[in-house]
Amino acid sequence: MKRDDDKAARDAALLVARWIVGASLVGHGTQKLFGWFNGPGIEGATHYMRSLGFEPPDQHAHLASWTEIAAGILIAAGAFGPVGPAMLTGSMTTAVGSVHLRNGWWNQEQGFEMNTLYVLLGLLFGVEDYGRLSFDEVVGLRGKIPAVLSLLAIAGGAGAGALLLSRRNLGNDKEKEQTQEAVQTERGSIDSTIEGAMID
Repeated sequence: MKRDDDKAARDAALLVARWIVGASLVGHGTQKLFGWFNGPGIEGATHYMRSLGFEPPDQHAHLASWTEIAAGILIAAGAFGPVGPAMLTGSMTTAVGSVHLRNGWWNQEQGFEMNTLYVLLGLLFGVEDYGRLSFDEVVGLRGKIPAVLSLLAIAGGAGAGALLLSRRNLGNDKEKEQTQEAVQTERGSIDSTIEGAMID
C-alpha cells in the first residue's frame, strides 16, 4: 500500500511540475506570437530578433514562439518523451547565448539563472519518465525510450540552439556596438515583456 501511495505521489508531483513548466513555456511563446500576457507580439519580437543579429528576424521570431509553444504543450501533456525537453533546451541555449550570458547568473539582472533551471527540469523530464498521468503512459511509450537516447536528443536541442547562435549576423565592430545599443534600448522600453519572454 505504501509503495502504491509513493507512486501516486510521484505521479501527482510530476503532473503538477509538467503543467507549470509547460504553461510557462506556452505563455512565453504566446507573448511573442500574439502579444498575450502583456507580451511584445510578433512585431516586437521580430524587432528584437533583428537587434540580436538573427536573420531573417521574422522567421526567427516565429521559430522561437512556436518552439516554446510546442515544447510547453508536449511537456504539459507528457508526450513523446524527450522531444519537448530537447526543444526547450534548444530555445534556452539560444536565449542564454544571445541575451542572458553576458548578464551573469542572477535572474534579477537578466542573467541565466532561470534558463538553467528550465533546462535542468527538461533534463529530468527527458531522462526520467513523465509518470503514469501522461500521454506517453496512455499510448504505451512511457519507459520505452532509453535514457541515452533521451540525453542525445536533448544534446541535439542544445546543438541546434548553438547553431542558430553561430549564424547570427553581428557585422563589424561598429555594427556590433549599434546592436548592443539596440539591446540596451529594448531593455529600457520593453524589458519586462520581451526579456521576460526570452527566459526561454
